Amino acid sequence: MANYTPEELIGKQVVCVCNFDPIRIGDVKSEVRILGSDTEAGCILLTSLSPVENGAKVF
Repeated sequence: MANYTPEELIGKQVVCVCNFDPIRIGDVKSEVRILGSDTEAGCILLTSLSPVENGAKVF
């Protein structure tokens, strides 16, 4: 997520997919996939218009 610093993401709700098998991305073991859309400006994270309960199902 080169468009975002860790500090920018603190307290934000983003759309993620869990329950995938873990994969290694560089030196990091990833167990969650954060969803985003690729644009000319870079990756834009998917989020909700209103706050939702953490862990709510996406459909």
